[in-house]
Amino acid sequence: MSAGRTGGYGLALMPTEPSQPGWPRSGRERAGVAMLGVVAGLDGIGFAVALATLMFTGPLASGLEVATGSALLCTAIVALFLGLRSREAANIGQVQDVPVAILATSLASSDISVPTAFAVIAASSLATGVLLWLTGRFRMGRIVRYFPQPVLAGFLAGTGWLLLRGGVSAAVGFTPSLTDLGDLSAPAVRRLVPAAILAVVLHLVVKRFRHPMALLSFLACSLAAFYGWMVLTGMSMATAVADGHFRPSVGGATLRLPFPGMLEDVDWGDVGSATPTILTTAALCLFAMLMNNAALETATGRELDVDAELRTTGLANAVVSAVGGPPGYTGLSISVLGDRSGVRSRGAGVVSGSIVLIGFLFANQIVTHIPTFVSAGFIMFLGIELLVSWLAETVRRYSRTEAITVVVILGFVVISGFLEATIAGFVAASVLFAYSYARLPIVRSTASLASITSTRERPPHETAFLREVSDTVEVVRLHGYLFFGSTERVVTHVRARLDDRDAPPLAALLIDATLVSGIDAASAAALGRVRALGARRGVRVILCGVNPSVADVLRRCGIAVVPGEITHDAAVDEPYDAIVVFDTIDRALQGIESWLLRAAPRGVEPGLRARVAGDVDDDLFESLVARMRRSSHDIDDVILRSGAPSDEILVVERGAVAVVRRTAGGGSARLREMSAGAVVGDIGFILSQGRSADVVAIEPTTVLRLGRADLDALEHDDPAVYALVHRIISRALAEKVITANLMTDQINR
Repeated sequence: MSAGRTGGYGLALMPTEPSQPGWPRSGRERAGVAMLGVVAGLDGIGFAVALATLMFTGPLASGLEVATGSALLCTAIVALFLGLRSREAANIGQVQDVPVAILATSLASSDISVPTAFAVIAASSLATGVLLWLTGRFRMGRIVRYFPQPVLAGFLAGTGWLLLRGGVSAAVGFTPSLTDLGDLSAPAVRRLVPAAILAVVLHLVVKRFRHPMALLSFLACSLAAFYGWMVLTGMSMATAVADGHFRPSVGGATLRLPFPGMLEDVDWGDVGSATPTILTTAALCLFAMLMNNAALETATGRELDVDAELRTTGLANAVVSAVGGPPGYTGLSISVLGDRSGVRSRGAGVVSGSIVLIGFLFANQIVTHIPTFVSAGFIMFLGIELLVSWLAETVRRYSRTEAITVVVILGFVVISGFLEATIAGFVAASVLFAYSYARLPIVRSTASLASITSTRERPPHETAFLREVSDTVEVVRLHGYLFFGSTERVVTHVRARLDDRDAPPLAALLIDATLVSGIDAASAAALGRVRALGARRGVRVILCGVNPSVADVLRRCGIAVVPGEITHDAAVDEPYDAIVVFDTIDRALQGIESWLLRAAPRGVEPGLRARVAGDVDDDLFESLVARMRRSSHDIDDVILRSGAPSDEILVVERGAVAVVRRTAGGGSARLREMSAGAVVGDIGFILSQGRSADVVAIEPTTVLRLGRADLDALEHDDPAVYALVHRIISRALAEKVITANLMTDQINR
């Protein structure tokens, strides 16, 4: 489907890079281009006449002949611009029904003069041209992809209703309401019924054959049949005009245009009052053109330079405004016909524009010799096509919420008007966005300390205690952009966890915002509510991974936050009524673990032997320690350096160390931390590889060292101690594998 005249084309082809088409070289190419141009020109003439009739009916009927000339000239100008500059050879421009339907409704509902009506139309074309050109100039041609499709569908279905109503107006001579249809006079009914029949039959013909030539052929047959009926019944042209079958001739010069002759009679105040209509027309033209281009890309399998097409069409509409013509852009059906006809050379648009220019020379004769029921029926057919395409078909494809949006916008068009529908559409777009985004799962995962821990390697007794109290810590990992709709789900989740009587009471709540791109003020307030919930229940609320933009919003919204610190294995005491913020989730987890350990029972801590080797004989372990060298290090001392030979293993006797790897950018990344009892350098020692990272003291630290030569000597001098060393290394490697698996699980959550 497409905006405006629908052709029903939709081939799922992969677009290729756009290229500049050349002019036809062979006689066969010239014949194909000429045939397509003639067909497009005739189609453009009939379309322009019908749309001019739609705009200038009822009180504005005296301007129909001039309006027809302007509409024809508009089609010629747009066709010539695209024919000469478009990168798609078969891209043929025409005056379009979407903007005309909006303009016709506005003109019919306002008591303005013919010159003022032309000024409003010209202003709409100029606004459209400027908007299209600026959109292409700033390369925003893909903007239609970001606009809610149901809202566009509602607008276009509403346009279909306006066209259908406009066709009825063109047939009966005034704009009736739904309640007026039952009170139509007999002559009005005699004009309306054949127009309605023609519209329905045209819809069935196009649906059956899906070819613009079928439409032109049936219209030509309808004209021939009507003139044949006039001959058979002996009806004269004067009688037919008197009965309302033809428009009366208004006389005047054939080439008459609205400007500059009508400028002095324009009421510029009324033009200013039509600004909402003008801007709405321009905006809808932008979206309709982009949708037509997208459909043309799909049908042809070739990618258009959308921004270049926008600039070209924008310039064409700026020129069109000078002649008082309505906006125009790519005609989808006729352009797809050209591609299906095998036209790959430039020129069809030029031929089409030339044919329409010939029609422009005979604008008055065309207007006065096309039966009213044909032009009215054609307009009603266009309305039916849009309603079927953008109401019936889209409602079948869309979800219930999206379908309701389409129907609501259409209802506003029917009951109130297009301006009100535009406001309703943008409101619906906002609500749809908020509703849809709020349904996205911003809580990526939840966990406790049983399944997610810090990289700090702790002694077994501390690890055992943390495992016992792991369920008192909730880790909530968020992602995406947080706004007023989605963040409420976080508050609901936290409240449900706090109220869950089957779960252990929470001691700490950690919110990981590492994958959060940004928040709004409402989300900041929601985090403040989470902090308040925690304060009332004695739960420490901690935030980590906050980027600068999120921090700035929290600060501007007055949310109390304090930086988290870890000093000598203990987290700094922070008030419950503030959110503690850490740079990374690892630092936050270390802070929580250290804070929990401060409440651990103060029993007899296991010695170094139990931490390093488990249940072994004290004398055997002391024999090993006696053979190791002891070294002391201050904070930030490099104990092992990356790239150095791995000729010794280390045991942390007191203090703590960090494994740090240098990054390509010259910085450093802390991989993990290890406390007393940790074995360091064992992997490189076993594999006889160079050190892969630095080991740095993060507290005043004492380590025990055993060199490779010492281990070789133990193999001969004391096999029992030698076996103990390998037992310690095996135990350390097994613990590292378990830790690595746990960290992998955390990454994949």
